[in-house]
Amino acid sequence: MFLNKLDENEKRAFLALALKIQNIDGKITSGEIRIIKEFCQEMNIPADLKIKYSLVDIVNVFSKSSVFVKKAVIFEALGLAYTDGKLDDKENEIISTIAKSIGLTDDVVDKLDEYILKYIVFVEELSEVMESNYIG
Repeated sequence: MFLNKLDENEKRAFLALALKIQNIDGKITSGEIRIIKEFCQEMNIPADLKIKYSLVDIVNVFSKSSVFVKKAVIFEALGLAYTDGKLDDKENEIISTIAKSIGLTDDVVDKLDEYILKYIVFVEELSEVMESNYIG
């Protein structure tokens, strides 16, 4: 949704973060794969791009970014983490660590979490309306 606003270095750092979130629980779901492909499409970068960024590298990139980009990265990371319907402890830990390290407060992260949950519900409800045969 917001990833097209990132510069090339931020895009690579975000992909590295997304891959770390995808792999953190040892299970890679088809939903996570689909979302990462969508991220890459939005960022106009190859989905098979081999990225070797550590968490320190990711923090170094985003600590220099605008507040908008920082919020966008955490919002999108939360969306990926919720792909399976819940934010598990390891996913929450990595997202919280990155957020704090790049200067976002817990209040901002909580607000972004609140909005991603609302967005997920909205998309689910909209999909139901669009897929129903009701035209009345």
